[in-house]
Amino acid sequence: MKICANCFNDIEIKESVEGMPRENGICECCGAEGDVVDISEVEDFFCELLGLFEKDNNGRPVSAIIEQDWNIFSSIASSDKILGDILNRNNFAYSINDNVSYIQDVKECFNVWDELKKEVQTEKSRQDPVVCTGCRLER
Repeated sequence: MKICANCFNDIEIKESVEGMPRENGICECCGAEGDVVDISEVEDFFCELLGLFEKDNNGRPVSAIIEQDWNIFSSIASSDKILGDILNRNNFAYSINDNVSYIQDVKECFNVWDELKKEVQTEKSRQDPVVCTGCRLER
C-alpha cells in the first residue's frame, strides 16, 4: 500500500514520511497525488503502537482510541486503512473491526500517573500559593 504525509496529523510522523525515499504516485489511503512511500516504511512504528492493545469486547475500535489519545492520522478513514493494512499484514490477535483496550502494563502506567497527579494536587493544596514577583518566587 502506498501512503503519503497527508494521511497524518502528527508533525513528526509527517516529517518522517517526507524524509523517506519517495516516488511520485497516488496515495492508496487518501487519494492525494504526489510523493508516496510504501507502508512498510512506517510498519515497525505502527506495529509497536498496535502492540499496546489487546482484544476486549468491552473496549472500543483501535482507530478511535488512537485518534482520541494520540491524534496521529488526518482522518478516521486514513487511520482505518493504514492500521487495518498493518494489522492484516502482521500476526495480531485482533483486527481493525474488533474492540480493544490497552494492555495491562499500559493500564498500570496510567494508574501510577493518576496517583502521582493526585499526590501533587493534594500536596499543592496544602502549601501556601507561590507568587511570582519578577525574577523571585515568594511564599
